[in-house]
Amino acid sequence: MMKRIKKIMNELLLSNLIYMAREADWTFNRSMYWNYASNVYEKTIK
Repeated sequence: MMKRIKKIMNELLLSNLIYMAREADWTFNRSMYWNYASNVYEKTIK
């Protein structure tokens, strides 16, 4: 059960980060958000 909740939380977090990255400045902010999002994504997958 906890695993499923964690998975949903991770997906929500990721989609929120992607949304923020899209809304962000198309230069510095975007790359920062994408770096953060990919780091979080990789950590939660492994």
